[in-house]
Amino acid sequence: MLNTIIALVGLAAALISAGAAVYAVRQVSRLRRSDEWRALEGGVNSITSKQGLLEQRVDTLEAAVSHLPTRADIARVEGAIATVRSEVHDAKKGVDRIEELLLRDALRPGARS
Repeated sequence: MLNTIIALVGLAAALISAGAAVYAVRQVSRLRRSDEWRALEGGVNSITSKQGLLEQRVDTLEAAVSHLPTRADIARVEGAIATVRSEVHDAKKGVDRIEELLLRDALRPGARS
């Protein structure tokens, strides 16, 4: 008797599972025929299309900036500029001393003109 009840419960569970599967298939089938489904499908297609366009734009931007200098490149140039600035400053100090010497000699009494 217990075995019969267990078998009947198992059969009922199988029937319920099968019924749920059939119900789910019918619901999906009905949804696919609805305007809501078509609207969702159109939205997904629109998003997919826009994603493709954005990927193309990103590829274009990456190609456009690929030749630009990196931060390391800019740092090297800034370092070189600082070195040149220092050298020019030192040279200017030397030129100023020479100019001062020449002006002092030119203003001295008895200096040649």
